[in-house]
Amino acid sequence: MHKINKKILDTIFFPLRCLFPNNENISWLGVTPLADDRFNIIEKKLKPNKNLLDIGCGDNRLAKKYRKNGGNATGIDIAPNQEADIEVQGSDNLDFKDEEFNYITIIASLNHIPTREKTIKEAYRCLKPGGTIFITNLSPIVGAVGHKIWHLFKSDLDMDHRGHMEEGEEFGLKNTYIKKLLEEKGFKNIKVIRFSFGLNNLIVATKS
Repeated sequence: MHKINKKILDTIFFPLRCLFPNNENISWLGVTPLADDRFNIIEKKLKPNKNLLDIGCGDNRLAKKYRKNGGNATGIDIAPNQEADIEVQGSDNLDFKDEEFNYITIIASLNHIPTREKTIKEAYRCLKPGGTIFITNLSPIVGAVGHKIWHLFKSDLDMDHRGHMEEGEEFGLKNTYIKKLLEEKGFKNIKVIRFSFGLNNLIVATKS
């Protein structure tokens, strides 16, 4: 019953969840932070007791939770971040063995990585055969509009903390562009799953 009520609340208050995606100022409503949707949709697809690499991990919540549930997980980030397991210089030359991971996740961060092609190539190298990559991504229009609104309401973790976007960063990427990157690097079975009422996208692909 609680889950049903929460789902109803999340639907009713979706506009507010969009304005405050990290749940600032609306936590008292008991709704799910919009930012959590991207983690929730991926977590449902992860099998336990596998090896996971999260690129651009931020607060490293996915890796921590996966480890807590018995899996092996490593979160890496280029930003000085005490939460990341490993601070890296970039994601285009990873210090991991070939075919080391069952899963690689890039959650809301591929648009912030200027060396996207090399990063996808490295992800392919590090995945085991049959391994899966999960990428969440806002479209350019949704990303641009969203960041302007979130900045206005002081709920933009990117713009509020740094004040600007670095060279090579984008507010969002086209799904067709990401699919092409994945195809060029050898990924198969590419699927696009829309969530958060179609405002966000999950791109899933496997290494043959």
